[in-house]
Amino acid sequence: MVGMTNTTIEAMAQSFADATDQHPVRRVDGALQLSQYVLKVDAIALTILPASDGRPHLVSNIGYEPGVVGVYEKEWFGATRRRISRHVSDPSGIYPWERSEFIDTEYVNETLKPAGYRNGITRPLTAKNGSIFGFIHTNIAKPSFDSRTQEMFRETVDRLAHTAWAVHVRMTSGLTEREREILALIRDGLSNPEIAERLYISRRTVATHVDHLMRKTGTRSRAHTAAWAVRYGF
Repeated sequence: MVGMTNTTIEAMAQSFADATDQHPVRRVDGALQLSQYVLKVDAIALTILPASDGRPHLVSNIGYEPGVVGVYEKEWFGATRRRISRHVSDPSGIYPWERSEFIDTEYVNETLKPAGYRNGITRPLTAKNGSIFGFIHTNIAKPSFDSRTQEMFRETVDRLAHTAWAVHVRMTSGLTEREREILALIRDGLSNPEIAERLYISRRTVATHVDHLMRKTGTRSRAHTAAWAVRYGF
C-alpha cells in the first residue's frame, strides 16, 4: 500500500471501469474490488439508505460471510435515527465499530467476533444537499487503523461515492415498471411511434409516460433523458 500513487489508483480504477458495463451495481462491485486491493482489507461492502424507508440495504458485498451481511442489513451504522444524526453532524467522519455503541450489541459477540471480524470502520456517503444516502463498511485486518490507511480509505471511498450515488438514484427514482420499460427504449434510440408499436400502446400514452419520465428524472430533452438512463444503469 505504501507508495501507491494517485496515478496508479486512477489506472486501476480505469481497468475496473473497462471490465464492467454501465450497470451501477456491477460498477460498484468493481470499485469495491479495487478498494479491497488498495486498502489490503479482508472485506468491504456498500449499504444504501433509500428515502422510502430510511433503513440500510446492503447492495454490494466483497469478502463478508452471509451472517455478517445480515448484520449490515439489521444493525450497522445508520440503522437508528440517533446514529444518522451523528453522521450528519460529521459527514466526513470515519467510525470504528470497536469504539462505538455498536460494540455492545449482540451482533458483535454472536456474529462478528466468532467469524473473525475484530476491527471495522464505516464512512457515510453524503449527497450535495447534505443528506446521507449510504455507507461504506470495511473490515480491517490489522490491530490499528493508521493515518496512511485512513488517507487511502478516504481516497477510495470518494471514488466509490460516484457509483454508489448511481445505485441510490436507481433505487429511489420512483419510476413505475412501465416508465422503466419506456426509459430503456428511449435509451436505445426508439421514437415515440416505435415505442408505441413495440409495447402495443397508443402514441398519446407513450407521450404521457415520457412527460412523467422527464419530470421525475429532471431531464430537459429526449437526449438528456437517454443520457440519464445510461448514467444510472437503466
